[in-house]
Amino acid sequence: MMRLDRMPAAGSSAPRRLLIRADAGPLIGTGHVMRCLALAQAWRARGGSVQFLSARIPHPLQERLGQEGCAVHAADVDPGSSADADRLGQVARAKRPAWVVLDGYRFGTDYQQRVRQQGFRLLVLDDFGHAEQYACDAILNQNLGADPIRYRHRDRSTRLLLGPRYVLLRREFLRPGKVGPREASQPVASWLPSAVPIPAV
Repeated sequence: MMRLDRMPAAGSSAPRRLLIRADAGPLIGTGHVMRCLALAQAWRARGGSVQFLSARIPHPLQERLGQEGCAVHAADVDPGSSADADRLGQVARAKRPAWVVLDGYRFGTDYQQRVRQQGFRLLVLDDFGHAEQYACDAILNQNLGADPIRYRHRDRSTRLLLGPRYVLLRREFLRPGKVGPREASQPVASWLPSAVPIPAV
């Protein structure tokens, strides 16, 4: 499972912010948003703040995110389009997140490049290697059998976080009194170069 206490920030945002781009709905289900909620819970448990940007999200799920202390921004765009990437960049420039997270199969190579070119650290959550080329700082595939070969077309600096050791679990699935969102994880930042300072959230 994933620890977020050592993830570095871009700039000096305080409290450290996480910006998540994910959608939900009848055709794609709620899985992308719900596993990002696990990430959000862990981030908030360490004092950070979380913003979601969604083009499509059912109202009850939006309310759930609000109850978890996460702000939800609307994106009136076609998911994965250049307008979508521009909208994400607009919100990111305003909120100055430490990291931008993408979770969805519409966020391909061009989309990632547009986000990365604006200077934001980018984490892509993935399941099966959907992008032709990965242009991000890190790829997280929490599935059993996640294979590095799926990500052979990536930037040389992109780090792989693969397998169940990085599983994202919401707090309702953690054993009461045993593990909390702060501890239920392996360090994401273990992949960072030693020369990069790793501040706590």
